[in-house]
Amino acid sequence: MDNYWWCAILFRIILPLIVVIAVSIRPTVTSYVYLLVGCYMPFFSVPTSHSLAHSTGTYMKILIITCTLTSCFMLSFYFVLYFPTEPEFDLKPCSPLESALRTMGVVEFEGLDFSSALPWCLSEPLMLLTSVVLFFIFKKLCQDTTVSRMTKDLYELAQAKEEHRKNILSMLMNFGKYFVVLLCCVTGVLKATVFGAIYYFVFLFVMTYWACNQTLGRFFARVLVSLTPIIFLNMTIMFWYQFQYFYDSKVVTADSVWGRLFNLIAIKTYKDCKDPRIFQFHAQTKSVYAIPICLFFLYVLSVLVSREILQAKDGLFNLIGALFRKSKPKAWRTAFSRLHQKYQADKLLGKDQDLMADKVKNVVEQALQFIIAVSYLVANFIMMIWAIVYVGWKTLILMTWANLVWLLPFRKQVILVTSPVVVAWVWFLLITSYLYSMDLTEKELPTRYSIFNLKSGK
Repeated sequence: MDNYWWCAILFRIILPLIVVIAVSIRPTVTSYVYLLVGCYMPFFSVPTSHSLAHSTGTYMKILIITCTLTSCFMLSFYFVLYFPTEPEFDLKPCSPLESALRTMGVVEFEGLDFSSALPWCLSEPLMLLTSVVLFFIFKKLCQDTTVSRMTKDLYELAQAKEEHRKNILSMLMNFGKYFVVLLCCVTGVLKATVFGAIYYFVFLFVMTYWACNQTLGRFFARVLVSLTPIIFLNMTIMFWYQFQYFYDSKVVTADSVWGRLFNLIAIKTYKDCKDPRIFQFHAQTKSVYAIPICLFFLYVLSVLVSREILQAKDGLFNLIGALFRKSKPKAWRTAFSRLHQKYQADKLLGKDQDLMADKVKNVVEQALQFIIAVSYLVANFIMMIWAIVYVGWKTLILMTWANLVWLLPFRKQVILVTSPVVVAWVWFLLITSYLYSMDLTEKELPTRYSIFNLKSGK
């Protein structure tokens, strides 16, 4: 297990980054194939001597075969293009044949400068070389050391390292839960759309659920699994809109209501029909360029966290099966009971020494108890600051209620009793603020209903 973390870095960080680079430099059908195999990666475990001989090794072989077939496919098209059987064979810019080949990723390089030609010929060698090199690196790093060849000391050292690795992975998984929730919020607010509203609503719902003293367990994993198809659909729509067929389509344009609602953004498309081989980056805000990257890593982390919580085996169908499998709540309770009994026995034997872990646990518990004790004060301050920053009739209610609470001698009990109403009102503020941040006109989404202006006081 000495090389486990190197395999984890290569499989969980380097490989996804290579996929992102290969997909982003050239929006074509063949690049979309790389996106598909990249989206299938988080369903498999980090390469080890066992997993590389089974599911993860199968995935790496599928990746190599896919990259090889894609490269052969591209080479065959270029062979036909540069060695035609008919002398009159010619590709006119934006002709149906030229557009189809360019959508697949095949263009003529005659008269094309190096900077413009590089994106068209870089993805295949990059993905093929990366997949082959990583596979042999994993084979080298995951060489199995059998127990029969180990001495007793080496075996105990390996067991200690295995236990240490599990503790680190458990800590990373706990951190990953909250990072996924934060990434949902960031992805949702980068651009207000229908898809972004789903991510933003998931963020609000999960945080409210967690604040009600609930753990982010199997229910949270089910939410993430249900969210992953939506993320994949969002990535697909954004990627396919960069093709000429959809970018030039008059059925649904980026300026239409459906285009603005469903995030049809032109990021990197062909320049014009004078030389359609040249890509152009459209003038967008910097946050728009971050949306595809955030979507991909939100997808990857959602699958990884849900697999860890559900204890799913490798593969998509195993994750779906674990989604409907009943949990075993008595297992951890039994383990906790045994640990508690052991602690009581050690205490009776005089072995109740203050360990460093116990000290850290006590400090964390005292800090959390202090935060909970003063949470009503923090909530009051936030309500007042929100009302001052965003002036309007909606936030005036928060300001009035916060000042009224300060005048009451039993403010803590009042906030405790009225907290569900405050949470519901804050939800109303956040949702209306998000809806009126969408790129919609006054006719499409009216801001005034009777005497109330829903857009004021975000």
